[in-house]
Amino acid sequence: QLREDIDRSFVKIQNILGTSSSFSKDDVFSCLCAVLAGAGSIGYFQGSCYVAGIALRAVGADAAPILLLHLLGEIMPPDYYDSGLTGINVDLAVLEQLLSLYCPAEHSFLMSSGSQCRYWALPMLLCLLADCTEFEVGAALWEAILLQGPPAGGSAVLRALLHVVRQAGAKLSSCTDPKEATGLCLARH
Repeated sequence: QLREDIDRSFVKIQNILGTSSSFSKDDVFSCLCAVLAGAGSIGYFQGSCYVAGIALRAVGADAAPILLLHLLGEIMPPDYYDSGLTGINVDLAVLEQLLSLYCPAEHSFLMSSGSQCRYWALPMLLCLLADCTEFEVGAALWEAILLQGPPAGGSAVLRALLHVVRQAGAKLSSCTDPKEATGLCLARH
C-alpha cells in the first residue's frame, strides 16, 4: 500500500521536494517506514507522503523521521491522525465556525455554492498544508506549529486555512459552481 501511494503521488512529492532535490521514492519510503515503526498508535494516513516530502526537504533524510515523530506524536493533538481522524474532524468544525465569524462573505458564498469545508479543507489538514502551499510557506507554517508546541500546534493550521480563504475571497465571488470554488480554496497560496 505504501509503495503504491508513493508511486501514485511522487510527482506531487517532487514538487514539494524541489527540482534540484536528490531525494528518491526510496527516501520517502524509508522515512515513512521509520515514522510508522516509532509512531505507536499513529498509522499510515492519506497525505503522509506529502508530509514526509516537506520534512525531507527541510531537514534531510536522517532527521526527517525524527521531525515527523515529534510533530505527529508530540505537537499535533493525539487524536489528529487516529483511525477516525477525530482531531481533524474537530478542526473542520472549528474552521467552519471561524469562517462564519471572520470571513462571513466567503463562508456564505462557499455554503450557498455547496462547497463545504470538508471538501476542500480535509486534504489540507491531512497533509498539514504541505501539498497546498509553496515550500517556503509550508516550511514557515511548520515552524510556527513546532514553535507553538502542544496543544496549540493545530491552531496555526487553522489560521493558515483562514488566510487561504481570505486570499481566495475576491475570486470566490465570481465563481459559478462549487467545483470552481473548491478549486480556488485548494489552489497553491
